[in-house]
Amino acid sequence: EAELRRGGGILDRTDLARYRVRVTKPLAGSYRGATLLGMPGATGCVTALEMLNILECFDPSSTGDATARAAHLRAEALRLAFEDRLRWLGDPRRMDAPWTALAGKAYARAVAGDLKQPVRRGAPDRHRPAKILADWAAREGRKRPGWAPCPRRGRGRPPS
Repeated sequence: EAELRRGGGILDRTDLARYRVRVTKPLAGSYRGATLLGMPGATGCVTALEMLNILECFDPSSTGDATARAAHLRAEALRLAFEDRLRWLGDPRRMDAPWTALAGKAYARAVAGDLKQPVRRGAPDRHRPAKILADWAAREGRKRPGWAPCPRRGRGRPPS
């Protein structure tokens, strides 16, 4: 405990005693034949799976590896996946997040389909296949993906 205090930590013995490991089913995906597993509560897994699924919709031999088109596709896949992360994902104990839908191949195909179309200035936010997320909510028995505010626990401490 002294080391925590010396380093400016905010945890104490009580926090450590209350900590409980949560074991959850991993989120599974694949990329070009490789199986990928990650935890759904960590948004990095969903973000990575979404990005890789989008990229998998494009033939790497048609874009080349070190071309402007390939760099653009990677940048757009990252941008879209991180936008979805910020828009839809959060603490699974406090919100319904469309983990499996965002990490799914159907969603990636819809997003990739939009990337294959020419971009028009002022075009609406078209990479949000809302029907796929609504179908996910119905299939999972959820109202809809959504965010719920998380109250802070004490001064400067995030919710546990």
